[in-house]
Amino acid sequence: MTVIYFTATGNSLYVAKNIGGNLLSIPQILKKEERKIQDDVIGLIFPVYGLCVPPYIKEFLGKVTLQSDYIFSILTYGFYEGATGKELLEIGRKNGIQFSYINEIKMVENYLPAYEMEREKKKRTKQEIDSCIEKIKQDIMEKRHWILKEGPFASFMTKCHEKWYHYHVGEGVTKDYQIADVCSGCGICTKVCPMGNIHIKSGKPVFKEQCMSCLACIQNCPKQAIHLTKEKSEVRFRNEDISLVEVIESNNTLN
Repeated sequence: MTVIYFTATGNSLYVAKNIGGNLLSIPQILKKEERKIQDDVIGLIFPVYGLCVPPYIKEFLGKVTLQSDYIFSILTYGFYEGATGKELLEIGRKNGIQFSYINEIKMVENYLPAYEMEREKKKRTKQEIDSCIEKIKQDIMEKRHWILKEGPFASFMTKCHEKWYHYHVGEGVTKDYQIADVCSGCGICTKVCPMGNIHIKSGKPVFKEQCMSCLACIQNCPKQAIHLTKEKSEVRFRNEDISLVEVIESNNTLN
């Protein structure tokens, strides 16, 4: 089994590690010219952004070839997933990918512009998350065929969010970034950015225009030196079972 994942704060990587198999991160796959993946079972695990499939994932699915009789996907989300499963199913069909199984897992919401981290950490326990993972893992072992059932309201909400979507690759949230004096110029932000969008100049991070608003740079800064002008919390989040090294190994596109 091969499990493909994308992670910024460790949530999706935590799920991927617990599902098991040969883990491949999307940023590392995209660095290679050969993007054909073949296995008896292939999984795709990624976070929901704004009730939608992130454009980064859409782009990836258009660049990769997946060959398997059983392809599953697990969507990780915090507040509300909308009709992301339905959207993913359609994206897959357009790219010749037939999903046999799509499910979701509610994780700790960590979108700083809208949520206070200390409060969100208390809303979702590790036991609840692990219980969901085990149920889904059993489904996958049995090669169960099942697609998320999402009603008209979920579809309406996802379409509304698509209309005012702000996760398109570009300037992203970087226009609202402020760098505190405690920044040491360590370069961690350059290594956790899956887009290679950050470089260090005169000891401070400089952001280009390939941001997808994943907030990996903010959440993983060891000095908590990167801030949003309108963030709800100064507390940062990374899944407690995922190390900074693992996020770097997943996302570093600089070498």
